[in-house]
Amino acid sequence: MFFSKLKPTVTKEDKDWIDDSFLWFEGQYGRNYLKNVRIIEPTREFFNIEFSGKEEDAHFVLSKCLEYMDIKAVKVDLNFYTEAPIDFEEEGVFITQSEEGNESKDSYPLGTYSEASPNHFLIDLERGQLNDPHSMIATIAHELSHLILLGEGRIQENDEELTDLNCIALGFGIFISNNIFHFNQW
Repeated sequence: MFFSKLKPTVTKEDKDWIDDSFLWFEGQYGRNYLKNVRIIEPTREFFNIEFSGKEEDAHFVLSKCLEYMDIKAVKVDLNFYTEAPIDFEEEGVFITQSEEGNESKDSYPLGTYSEASPNHFLIDLERGQLNDPHSMIATIAHELSHLILLGEGRIQENDEELTDLNCIALGFGIFISNNIFHFNQW
């Protein structure tokens, strides 16, 4: 037979964890809030900008994500770093690509989150994200989700899976799933 019965990709334990997590989100945000969350889409309606690969794009995305995730009364600084190899030469320091490009390492963070002081947070974004708007939006939403969960004291220890699920609960599921699919393709 050409078609066989499909097997679920989510285990019972995964399903139970997702169900429990969404019940926890409901307790954190309230049922009405979650019911009214808008699905953020990769359209001009949500991100009305011509992406140019510059830092200003990331600052624009950060401001929109703060708005869509209803994060207020905090300061968030956005910094940039690169995973590209650095060459030291007589004329100065040059950032170059290795022969393998950024694919030379098995993995590296696309972004990081930290707390500078109460109500002051830092997000570091890998510069390569500037050339991939979908991934940049997913990464910034993910790092802001850390702010919501860790920075607001909702959880005490980092939980990457819960952080991604929180992004989905707050409307960024398209970006998170597309970013995971894109990452898995490579």
